[in-house]
Amino acid sequence: MYPAQLKKGQITFKSVNLDEKENDPIAKQCKAEGQQLLFLSKGKRVDLTDKGFMYAKNLTDGVITNNT
Repeated sequence: MYPAQLKKGQITFKSVNLDEKENDPIAKQCKAEGQQLLFLSKGKRVDLTDKGFMYAKNLTDGVITNNT
């Protein structure tokens, strides 16, 4: 997704395990709690969790199905 912007460093994707103490500062900075999909840019925070899970795909018995 967005390979040109990723290559230029304009977009980064980061997975953070909130169970690990060393991630406490970033969790506090992002106001993250539990499993969330957040978009952060220039001080703005958008929680995309509901839409992210709504459009997620499941892998059941080796078959990918849409959650909708």
